Amino acid sequence: MKREDKIMEKLKVCPFCGTEPVLKERKRGQGKYAIGCPNISCFLYLPDDVKKSELHNYTWCYAKLENLITAWNTRVKE
Repeated sequence: MKREDKIMEKLKVCPFCGTEPVLKERKRGQGKYAIGCPNISCFLYLPDDVKKSELHNYTWCYAKLENLITAWNTRVKE
């Protein structure tokens, strides 16, 4: 199994619309990893063609992948 598949397996669906999330990775910067939703109608929409230098404008960015997974998977009523 590929690394990306293992990561995606750990992530819950979007908390607002139930769509599988999109994960982006930059090579440099404080916010190396970003996550969002590919559903254009969703509050957490992250365009597939967004430039990596503009990720911080669309979604949450994290330096560590573990922090991204924890934050994304956190739900209020769990």
